[in-house]
Amino acid sequence: MKKSRNICRSIYLATCLCAGMALLPSCSKPQSAYYEKIDGEPQIDFIEFMNDSVVRYIAPGPLEMRSKYTEANGVITVYVAPLSTAKLTRIDGNTLQGSVPFFEGTWKRK
Repeated sequence: MKKSRNICRSIYLATCLCAGMALLPSCSKPQSAYYEKIDGEPQIDFIEFMNDSVVRYIAPGPLEMRSKYTEANGVITVYVAPLSTAKLTRIDGNTLQGSVPFFEGTWKRK
C-alpha cells in the first residue's frame, strides 16, 4: 500500500513539474507584434508576427494567411508561397518598410 502511494505521489509530482515547465514560456513577455499599414484599412492591412517564426496577414481575397518568416540584419523575409518571398526592412523598433510586390508601404507597430 505504501509503495503504490509513493508511486502515485511521484507521478503526480512529475506531472505538475511538466505542466509548470510547459506554462513557463507563456509567462515571459508576449512575442506577438502587430503592425498596420500607414493610410491602410486596419481590418485588412495588418501584419502580425505571432512568434519567432510565424507571421499572419490578409492576402488578396481577402484570405487570412499564416506563413513562416526569418529575420537577419534587419531584413524580414516572409515565405508567402513555395517560390515567392516578401521582404520587409526594419527601420526602427516600431516601423517596417515593405517592398513590392508584397507588403509595399510603411507599417507602424500598434
